[in-house]
Amino acid sequence: GLVHRSGDAAALSREIVRVRDDAPLRARLAAAARKEAEAWPLERAVAIVRSLCGETQPVAVDAARPA
Repeated sequence: GLVHRSGDAAALSREIVRVRDDAPLRARLAAAARKEAEAWPLERAVAIVRSLCGETQPVAVDAARPA
């Protein structure tokens, strides 16, 4: 992933433009995101999203992430 200081809108903007303009970077980020998403059981991911939306009891995100 890409990291910038919280609240630094200019840095966020630069990173967005960087990703927009750099196809190989976009592909690497997409592949890494896909790999991370595939590591999560669908049921746990749904439970986390529902928890964030206030539909169920809160779920500890760290506890939900596979080892």
